[in-house]
Amino acid sequence: GDDSEDLLRTIPPHLLYAFERALIAADSSERSIDDCQGGLENTCVPFAPKVNDVPDGVCEERNTRTKWWLQDDEHLSAGLSLDERILSIPNLCSRATPPNIALRYNILEVLFATALVIRASCNAKETARDDDIVDEIALLLSQSQVLSSDRRYTSVDEVLSSCSEHFVTMKKTMPHSMLNVISPADDGDRVISWEKLATDVTEISSNRRFVLRMLFDAKDICRDGLSFVKSQLKETGSAQSHEELEGSKRIIKLAAKKIEYFLSWISRFWTPESAQHISEEVKSFVRDWKPDVR
Repeated sequence: GDDSEDLLRTIPPHLLYAFERALIAADSSERSIDDCQGGLENTCVPFAPKVNDVPDGVCEERNTRTKWWLQDDEHLSAGLSLDERILSIPNLCSRATPPNIALRYNILEVLFATALVIRASCNAKETARDDDIVDEIALLLSQSQVLSSDRRYTSVDEVLSSCSEHFVTMKKTMPHSMLNVISPADDGDRVISWEKLATDVTEISSNRRFVLRMLFDAKDICRDGLSFVKSQLKETGSAQSHEELEGSKRIIKLAAKKIEYFLSWISRFWTPESAQHISEEVKSFVRDWKPDVR
């Protein structure tokens, strides 16, 4: 009742995070992954060392099913666990200020773009062909207009329609090496479609921890991209190239700052109730457009 809600409000956020993590860990150990309906966890993604349902000869050691976003203690920046990264999120927005609910639609777009980058990187690593190259920061910023040009959304319909349209347009102009990773002609199962990415967003948005994990991945992509640009700046001797690289550097730094704010906002306002609501909205949109998608 009201007393229980009042008690919860008095518990420090880091203890609530720890409690939530324990519940998720216990739940994931008992639940079948079949509940996740064919999302990222059924592909060979870097965050899932052991996954079933992959082609023969590929990732043969991956013989158990796991949700990739629950692989907390590996593949994270500076050896930090996901819990440690969550606890280190700076407080950039106050609970006293009414949350801007529309921000969650911008965050959905970043989730869509980050899922695309992770799937593409996975495809490139699995094929191990020299010409299959993924420029992660370029792909992230090309797909996410929120991060690259401050696009803003006001509804699930608007953001997913925009993601779909932009994804189709982007594929028409991207380098062949990148297109071959996203739509491999010799492996239909690995083709990255709008439906797969939208389903990823449905699953990820259903839980605050999943959303935070995905945004940390986006932040790491920006970090690595910025590091690369800085190294190129040291090597270039052309004034024009230097100016272009400085422009890229500014865009990436701004994108990273946006992600940092989103992380703070999510940690406070992506509640279980709002997560369920937004996830159901995304699922309904996907079903309206693709009735055969679960």
